[in-house]
Amino acid sequence: MQRNEKYLYVIDEQRQFYQHINEANDHLETKASAILQSGSFITGLISAAKLVTGTTASALATVTLIAVLILFFAMLVLSLLVWLPKGYTAPGKAKWTAIFEKHINADDENDLTQTLSNYLEAIDAGLAQNKRQSQLVKWAGISLGAQIIALIILLFAS
Repeated sequence: MQRNEKYLYVIDEQRQFYQHINEANDHLETKASAILQSGSFITGLISAAKLVTGTTASALATVTLIAVLILFFAMLVLSLLVWLPKGYTAPGKAKWTAIFEKHINADDENDLTQTLSNYLEAIDAGLAQNKRQSQLVKWAGISLGAQIIALIILLFAS
């Protein structure tokens, strides 16, 4: 295998890795959406059930309801943070002068080296973004779990 063929092979591997990172990012956004939908449904259902019964709320029920609302809004904020526009990093620069100097006007080896370097930089940025988003999704899920526990307490605290 010649040197340029090796570069092309490694570049193709990095391109696939970059695509997997972007797909993982999409999955994190889907998970955040599922958490938000679940929390909204459960909170709405339990709240409606409590309203229908029309019982006078005890102090424990009032405190628990406040906790549920705080947890719901925390989950909402965490889920929305996952969806915020991210600093998307594509491989390379979208400027004609950079493309011309580093790729078109460069010899084959420098062009391939630059392409590989571009992918590595984009991969590092994507991994950092996914790490941040996975933390947000994790805390949104924890918030949902705590919310469910508080709602169960609310059901029986009257």
